[in-house]
Amino acid sequence: MNINLLPKKEQKKIRAEYIIRRRIILAEIVMSIIVTSIVMIIPLHLLNSQLQKEVVLHNEQDTENVKNNEIKDAVSALNTKIDTLQQDAPQSMYDVISDIAELSGPNIHIRGFNFSIQDNFEQRLLLSGNADDRDSLLTFKQNLETETYVSSVDLPVSNFAQNTDISFSITIILRTQ
Repeated sequence: MNINLLPKKEQKKIRAEYIIRRRIILAEIVMSIIVTSIVMIIPLHLLNSQLQKEVVLHNEQDTENVKNNEIKDAVSALNTKIDTLQQDAPQSMYDVISDIAELSGPNIHIRGFNFSIQDNFEQRLLLSGNADDRDSLLTFKQNLETETYVSSVDLPVSNFAQNTDISFSITIILRTQ
């Protein structure tokens, strides 16, 4: 059994003071935890912001590297095409195409060409265009066959189906050295 000689009023006062002191200590503990947390978070925040800057810088460098690689690939592809046009030809492709343009005359209108090298290193030049009439197209084919750089000329018979305004496609196989 517990005997207390203090009057009830004093007991309540002491109990209230005890509760207040307990709350103050609890508040001090909470405040010290909050301050400690803030102090510990600040370096983490600074480190995080530094890492984010490094990531952004790294991403920018990656973007530049990707662009550089794309440029290198484009240059490499262009060099391959240039090498293709320069290899094993008795004359340059510029000369061949210029000569074909001269041979075409006023009645042949060349719309496009496609140059390719087959697996057996055969060089093909595919010409497409329009001819005013059959005779002009036949003369153009015969003129092509007389050229020294031409191995063979393939003009499908179907190109002669119309009398005038003939859309044609000619495959020219070029001589190699």
